[in-house]
Amino acid sequence: MSPVDDGRLLAEVLHRIADRAEPAGDLAERAVRRTARRRRTRAAAVLAAAAAVAAPLLLFGGGETVRPAPPAASADQAASPAADERWLVNACMRYGPPTGNMGGPDLKPRKGMPSEHRILVSTKAGAETVALLGGPKGFILCAVQDEVNTEPPTFRPWPGDTSRGLTSFPGKLRIDAADHLTRVGEGGRGSSQDGLHHLVTGRYKPGVVRIEVVWNRGRRADAVLRGGHFLARVDSRYDENDDGSMTAPKDRIRSITAFDTAGEVLQIWKAPGKGLRGFDPAACRYDGKPDLCSD
Repeated sequence: MSPVDDGRLLAEVLHRIADRAEPAGDLAERAVRRTARRRRTRAAAVLAAAAAVAAPLLLFGGGETVRPAPPAASADQAASPAADERWLVNACMRYGPPTGNMGGPDLKPRKGMPSEHRILVSTKAGAETVALLGGPKGFILCAVQDEVNTEPPTFRPWPGDTSRGLTSFPGKLRIDAADHLTRVGEGGRGSSQDGLHHLVTGRYKPGVVRIEVVWNRGRRADAVLRGGHFLARVDSRYDENDDGSMTAPKDRIRSITAFDTAGEVLQIWKAPGKGLRGFDPAACRYDGKPDLCSD
């Protein structure tokens, strides 16, 4: 084929391509329309996702609402103090409401779910964490190790008049409870070998920087203080009789003393008689209530 024929064939091909081509202006307009549609689609998807997170979903029939599960916590969040405390609250309460006192008038009162409670003060006892949890109506004492606790989450009402707040009591100290808790770890679960904690907890007012608790047999412990609440503990155990039965522990609190920054005594509470073995604020609901029930 001659060069002239080659040129004529190339011109014919270009002419056919030009006949099928769309105007450039129309191409630009179509491109703009496609871009706008994509933007509207993305915007609608974002709004739908936001609505799903922000608005509760209505369940048919019951009228109840549920919310989507929260996003998984990052590694940094999981290691935060807030996450640690929330784990401890859930473990202490066994992911449910407190049970109340066995045999009492409120066997299973609805005194708040774990989300309504927070750690008021805690202390370490070996591998265990002993903690005071508080809610609007009362508190719970617990000992936890590896997400296990042997005591049911027993609800205890705040003793005394709290209508004007938890710090409305007179003086600098207020005793809220004294009791035993079963240890979780080795030697626990009711064994005779140091299987218990003996605890005392209460409230204090500003100016108090140290609280010392004295038990029988000359045992002393500085309480842990945090945000107006204190918690002190010593090791305890049941005494085993010759027949293998167990007798109640003989732990007794002799005194509780509050000090200021200069080491001066702000207030001292001395237990009557042989000392305070236990105090459950639930007893304040009955006749013959202990003196600690009143302010």
